Amino acid sequence: MTKLRLSMRRTGFQTAVLLLILSASSASLSAQGLAAIAVPRENGNPEAAYHAKVRDAVTAVLQSWAQSLEQKDSVATARAYTGNARSHIGELPESSSPLGIVRALFKTPLAGSHMAITIDDFDMSGELAFVTGTVVAYRGDDSAPAYVRSLFIFRFDDWHNRWQVREQFLNWRPGIENSEPAQ
Repeated sequence: MTKLRLSMRRTGFQTAVLLLILSASSASLSAQGLAAIAVPRENGNPEAAYHAKVRDAVTAVLQSWAQSLEQKDSVATARAYTGNARSHIGELPESSSPLGIVRALFKTPLAGSHMAITIDDFDMSGELAFVTGTVVAYRGDDSAPAYVRSLFIFRFDDWHNRWQVREQFLNWRPGIENSEPAQ
């Protein structure tokens, strides 16, 4: 028993090394954006802070998605999707790859339109984020803007350290594209 007790004791040197390792790992956590969760500061809610950080990241993805569609940039548009993403756009056939999704989007008047996205609701569950909102697309001619209700399901890609669209539902229908804004 005495050997076990002696092996569990820490010397001052071992404690100093342990503290050095912990301080070095906190810099790594900070670089990953996880420091607020692993080592919370003040009396803030780390879960709410992470939730807000994810919402900002997902909003940035949607903004770049809208800009790439405005510019008809197929490569930048496809970059917003996971490799096995699925898309449901109105009555169009389901798409199940980034290339297929871009082709389907370019068949709608959304491509080339000035776009704005309003996020109505945001929620998270593990590595998934759920965003509902309205896409407003204005073509620039005399037609009224199109209001398209949408749902985006995002998945966090650990390998590339970014959020990407895993599945999307756009309620775009050619006959109702000039309808009233969603309430």
